[in-house]
Amino acid sequence: MKPFRGASSSTAGLISIASIYVALIAVILVFARQIISDASLDTPLTNVIVIPLAVLLPLFMFIAIGIYLFRLLRDRRQGKAGAKLKTRLMVVFTVVALISSVPQGILSVSFIEIAMNRWFSSPASEGLTAGVDLVLQYNLDQVENLTVFGASLLLTETLRDLERTPRLVWQRIRSTVKFVHGMQAFTESGREVVFFGDTRALTSGTSVVDRSEGLLPKEIYPEYSVLRYLRRTRIGATDYVVVLSSIIPKDFDRKAELLSAASDTFNQIDLFQPMFRLVVIVFYTLFALPLVLLSILISFLLSEELIRPIASLENATRRVAEGDFSFRILGRGNHELATLARSFNAMVTELERSRNKLMQTEKVAAWQEIAQRMAHEIKNPLTPIKLSAQRILHRYRQDPGSIDRVLEPAIESIVGEVDNLNELLREFRDFARLPEPKLAPVALGDLVDEVLAVYAGAHPEVEVRLDDLDRDLFVPVDRDQMKRVFSNLLKNAFEAIRGRGTVSVTTDLVRKGDSSYCRIQITDTGTGIDTDYHGRVFNPYFTTKQAGTGLGLSIVERIVFDHRGQIWFETESGVGTTFFVDLPMEAE
Repeated sequence: MKPFRGASSSTAGLISIASIYVALIAVILVFARQIISDASLDTPLTNVIVIPLAVLLPLFMFIAIGIYLFRLLRDRRQGKAGAKLKTRLMVVFTVVALISSVPQGILSVSFIEIAMNRWFSSPASEGLTAGVDLVLQYNLDQVENLTVFGASLLLTETLRDLERTPRLVWQRIRSTVKFVHGMQAFTESGREVVFFGDTRALTSGTSVVDRSEGLLPKEIYPEYSVLRYLRRTRIGATDYVVVLSSIIPKDFDRKAELLSAASDTFNQIDLFQPMFRLVVIVFYTLFALPLVLLSILISFLLSEELIRPIASLENATRRVAEGDFSFRILGRGNHELATLARSFNAMVTELERSRNKLMQTEKVAAWQEIAQRMAHEIKNPLTPIKLSAQRILHRYRQDPGSIDRVLEPAIESIVGEVDNLNELLREFRDFARLPEPKLAPVALGDLVDEVLAVYAGAHPEVEVRLDDLDRDLFVPVDRDQMKRVFSNLLKNAFEAIRGRGTVSVTTDLVRKGDSSYCRIQITDTGTGIDTDYHGRVFNPYFTTKQAGTGLGLSIVERIVFDHRGQIWFETESGVGTTFFVDLPMEAE
């Protein structure tokens, strides 16, 4: 079997393109985040780490497309099957890719332009600014209210009853101002005297008694922040330190920072808006180009995938027309072209069966010829046997005393001719009555070594090469019969070499339909086989050797046929000959 295999694996190509596509999307996402971050942080866009990738990806794809174009042009120059159709398909796919990508690019750039004009419009900018102003104003109002109330005479009058009725003092403060959430009084030594309000406003006396009167630093906690105002007052003979606290709402500071950062980012992007728009368009082009190139690469793969079955069918048809019925197309999938390939293989299989039937018919005719040849071959030695016997009888009747002078040579002639008949009959018996092969797994490497040991020593001038012989290969065969096959083929290979030369044995695995076969190749660098003899090599009693019986290769062919195998040869005069033997790997 000589199955057709494509020059490249489309599956591997599609996986590679899919990987590039995923990588390209990842790079685009990284770039989209990076460019916004750079613009908002006022850093140069030339530091974007994806710029090298934006350059390398198109470069890599240009190289891949260049390789495909080179192969396509080479195939067209060599006139390979399907090259012109592949060119047309590739052009069509490329045009379709460009037609679909150009409007998309125009739409994307236009969308970016419109979106940026919308995003960076005056209402949006004014809204962010107003929000930041509101936050700042709220904070200033809280500070101012606490400062004004803390320094007011109203607080002074209210605190006079702090020793007698502290709770009443707190109630008066809360009824007067709602922004005070806690009141805490300490002696000058830092001892707490009284506390009212939200417990989050508590502070230690040691941290405040030494501070000057007025607004204290703002204290920020994970869940809230506190504004404090320190007021010193004297009640009777005792000096007190009073701390009024105002609690800022939950997450106010964090949200204020977020709003301020958003406003800064917006203003930064707005500042770089003209350059930002240009950079986005440029980088969009850089990343759109690989997508277009990726589409072109896919067009190459698709066109090759579509053309491969057609080209293989054309090649297979040519090979079958040349007489090679072992050729098959490896169809994949369940599409129409794969069905066509399977139909072609079925047709070739049927043709091969028809040829085998024809060969069997020819074999019957050959047997008729064999019978005639056998009659002729047997008749030839009978004549000298008859003449020798008649000579003995004649001498015995004429001169019995001198019979000893003709007796010995006549008997030797009779014995020699009888030996020739025995050899002829033995060869014929082996050819006609080969036993049914007894199959068992046999290591071909060991069998070849065993046969070579007989002939290699007798031909030291011939180099033996077994580099491509798989010694771990076991094939179900009849060991004795297969030894005879190798013995005959190797003997012929050694004898075909005049002087120095090479004999090599190789093995390989091939597929024929649903079956696996071991292919053995025995190659010699001998004189080759003349063209006139090609059709007669396996015919019984055909030989070019003076001492040959002409049954050796006929017996080899019979053994291979009984093993459900095939044998053929390729030869070139003055270069050498290769015999091919295909043996099934599965026992019947």
